[in-house]
Amino acid sequence: MVLGKWKSALLFTAVTVLGICIAVVLYFYQIFYTSDRFLPGVQIAGIPVAGLTSDQAALKLTRTMQTANDAPVVFYRDSYSYATSMKGIAVPFAAQPAVSEAWNREKKRDLGSKLFNLDGAHIINYPQKIVYQQGAMGRVLQTLNEKWGAPTVDATLEVDPLNGLTIIPGSSGSVVDVNALIESLPKEWEEGGDFRIAVIMVEQKPRVTEADLQGMGELAHFSTWFNSGEINRSANLRLAAKTLNGTMIKPGEIVSFNQLIGPRTAETGFNEALVIIGGKFVPGVGGGICQVSTTLYNAWLLAGLGIVERHQHNMAVAYVPPGRDATVSYGGPDFRFQNTTESPVYIRAITSGGIITINVYGNLVNKQKIALSSVVDSTIPFKEVNVEDATLAPGATSVEHAGINGCTVRAFRSFYDVDGKLLKQELLSTNHYRVLDKIIHNGPGSNLPEEALGDGNTPVPTGEDFSQLPTDLNGSNGTDNTPPAPEAVDDVSGPTLQE
Repeated sequence: MVLGKWKSALLFTAVTVLGICIAVVLYFYQIFYTSDRFLPGVQIAGIPVAGLTSDQAALKLTRTMQTANDAPVVFYRDSYSYATSMKGIAVPFAAQPAVSEAWNREKKRDLGSKLFNLDGAHIINYPQKIVYQQGAMGRVLQTLNEKWGAPTVDATLEVDPLNGLTIIPGSSGSVVDVNALIESLPKEWEEGGDFRIAVIMVEQKPRVTEADLQGMGELAHFSTWFNSGEINRSANLRLAAKTLNGTMIKPGEIVSFNQLIGPRTAETGFNEALVIIGGKFVPGVGGGICQVSTTLYNAWLLAGLGIVERHQHNMAVAYVPPGRDATVSYGGPDFRFQNTTESPVYIRAITSGGIITINVYGNLVNKQKIALSSVVDSTIPFKEVNVEDATLAPGATSVEHAGINGCTVRAFRSFYDVDGKLLKQELLSTNHYRVLDKIIHNGPGSNLPEEALGDGNTPVPTGEDFSQLPTDLNGSNGTDNTPPAPEAVDDVSGPTLQE
């Protein structure tokens, strides 16, 4: 009987302990897995949220962190200061995403960490990183540089009629130390705050120094005509030439013409000028830039330097012989060129009197005797397409655009020794130019044979930057610029174009 009572007591005790264990498990399960409230010790961006639901935590953070969004940020140097606020330079603190992130991370926190922090003695903080707005910070830097900065001036080359090449010294400038400024900014959101950021200036040395230009001479030059009466196109050409002028290219460096000139937009100063799209002359911002890239292409070839990327126009242009053009379009075809010498190369681009001239200067040890030539292998004559146009007066005619012959052309670069003996010859490119028919609009009553009438919809591929201009001027690298027809060509159908 005593044994039976002992067994009963033992069973009762076991059941009681099991019940307590189950109750404890259920309690902690409810706290850690089913509770919709943050546990003790939890903070978001330094703000306690223990015991709050997600909605309550978001409401508290929104109210509390408003002062953080409005916190003043003062950039100062000496007696000058520039004031803004955190919300003026950073993405404003958003409570709901911060709470959602913290809640998800809480769900993944290990059980031991939760179990041994029921009294909240240990703070579990979920910091919120500050994300600064690139545009806003750019405007701040611009303001600070305008106040304290000094522009860097590169050394340049000028051509003096009496003294020849003259070096114009450059000068160092100063700019805001961006790295130091960013390092001084707060990295994480916190309640309140009043930030004073010291502005540090650093010296900015010229990219082109007097030493870089010592001993330079002209390796080559090339010129093309442009119609200065076409105001917008001429302005685009001059702006691109001005941007290109003074560029120094280090040994081995590859340069992108598109990156060098930048976007062709109204905001960057470019105007609308005629371009060819779908066989039609239409306005396009930046028309005329291709003449600058083409002139540079020819000067670069005559200097004996490297071409990395070059594209032809879809139709022949008038300012250089066929096969010698280099079309560009920002975001599209590019002209990339390389300084293949062991010395710096300097570009001078000048426009005057309807002429753009590009000079390439470098160490005269790299000067070579070079000539360029083009061979037209076949020609496709354009046709005259007559279109009846009711908007014209009876019997009147109007030429929409003159025609352009299509052709297949090979371009060559020839290298000579000092005695004029051909050393080597390169096939630069084989070019296929499309034909552009001449479109003539005729008013009602014009006596045209029926077969002469067309619909004006002759398909032609997209082209860029065409203008009917006089042929190019002679380029030079010190040779006589009268190369023979390429020796690699035995039977040439069509004239050989020479410079």
